[in-house]
Amino acid sequence: LGSHGGGSHTSLKNLWQVVASVLSPARAGHQPETKEEVAQMRAALCKSARRHLERDYATYVNEEIEHHPQLAMLGGSPSRLQQIRAFLRIRFSDKGALDFDVAGGIDTFWHQLYFCFRCGYIEEATELVESVRDGIMAGDVHAANVSSLSDYIREWQEKGELSSSNQAMVRLDGERILREQDRSSFGKNQYRILIYTILCADRHLAENVLSDQYLFTNIEDFLWFKLVLVREGQLTTLTSSSYKHEEPHRLAELQQQLAQYPATYYTRDGKEPLLYAILLLLTLQFEACVQYLATFTPSNMQGEGTFPFAIEAVHLCIIFSYYGAFHLGTDIRSRGSMLCSDVVHDYGQNFAVQDPATAFEYYCLAAEVKGGGYVSIIQTQGHLLRELLSQSRAFGTLLGAGGSGSGAILSKLKPDKQQRQDIIVSAAVGCVQNAQFHEAMELFMHAGKPYNALQIINKRYADAVSAGGDGDEAQEVSLDDLEQRGNAALAELEGQ
Repeated sequence: LGSHGGGSHTSLKNLWQVVASVLSPARAGHQPETKEEVAQMRAALCKSARRHLERDYATYVNEEIEHHPQLAMLGGSPSRLQQIRAFLRIRFSDKGALDFDVAGGIDTFWHQLYFCFRCGYIEEATELVESVRDGIMAGDVHAANVSSLSDYIREWQEKGELSSSNQAMVRLDGERILREQDRSSFGKNQYRILIYTILCADRHLAENVLSDQYLFTNIEDFLWFKLVLVREGQLTTLTSSSYKHEEPHRLAELQQQLAQYPATYYTRDGKEPLLYAILLLLTLQFEACVQYLATFTPSNMQGEGTFPFAIEAVHLCIIFSYYGAFHLGTDIRSRGSMLCSDVVHDYGQNFAVQDPATAFEYYCLAAEVKGGGYVSIIQTQGHLLRELLSQSRAFGTLLGAGGSGSGAILSKLKPDKQQRQDIIVSAAVGCVQNAQFHEAMELFMHAGKPYNALQIINKRYADAVSAGGDGDEAQEVSLDDLEQRGNAALAELEGQ
């Protein structure tokens, strides 16, 4: 999130980079439907969020090396593992000589392994283990003559988790180390348990790791660790070392932990509001992110109705909908009074009078965000079309001249003729229900439904004749106009 070195990466550009990273596994225009598909997509987005944090940390490592070249002592064309070691020279510059520089130096194997994981350098982590295989095998794991640590890492990387038997082996060794560990040994055992926890995702080991303030000093490291543990795509339970069923770590747990503190806790007292939006993105709280950005007001502008990130909220909402993010059910809080579709609709209203074409484009998008299937979306778009026509009277701009196939903005937004017709008919029905008969007649004619228009015309004509002269003016009905409209409807009906 930008706090590794005290600087800020919380620009709007960074926000959109996080969006692109997190949504990278999603398919544009695809809405996950089955439970399995939703679970798989959740897991993929969690992994993508974690990898974003890994890339961000790798960038931080390289920046630290650039800022402290003398301490880093990094030569030309270094490997990633050499970069990690250069970073450790900087980080532990006051601890003395390290083992990879001087024989008998401070043992940093588990530190190196952790920072490889933290940067997403899993291949380098495997190579590191294999390079020191003979002296690094964990006690119980080695004694049982099963897979080596490097095999565990490969399995974890390829499958996202270890097999039940391998989880149990790693967990047992982790618990043994907890009983025997010496916390004064320069964090060696803490990092060892941290690696074991990453591999087996055991709750007891995780609680121990999280209780160690030495390991996690910022929200990024904590968030990364929790995302590593999440098994969102796993539908079965794990078996702990105490032979009790243990639920996998879920995304909702992480969200609930973060929700214990107000937004200001994550934004440096409101000085960097985008930090919280990014936190919500990385934990897949898409609706909450939209609503936070749409309603955020700087402390010095309270009460002025100023929302500096409202435009970002609108377009994030559209993107989340287009990529099916709202269908994943990843937000712990249910939708509040301000639905995400309302954010888009309200923004579109700003253009209703001056630029009805742009307004209608946002109205159509608002209906897509609201969702509910084809019929529901068509009905919503028809309702919004009627609303906009009442506001702007821009029939020509929105519908064009002639039938539904020659519309202006509508035909551009909805190239499918049947879809256009369905939207216009839906709007016309709404007009009839709201006694907007003049608009209903025009819309039915635009939709190529002269019979429906003729029904309204005949009813209006009959009512006007029955009411007599006094009723004509009150109802603002022109018999001549109705006759002309009726003849036009009959002519089109005969031509069909």
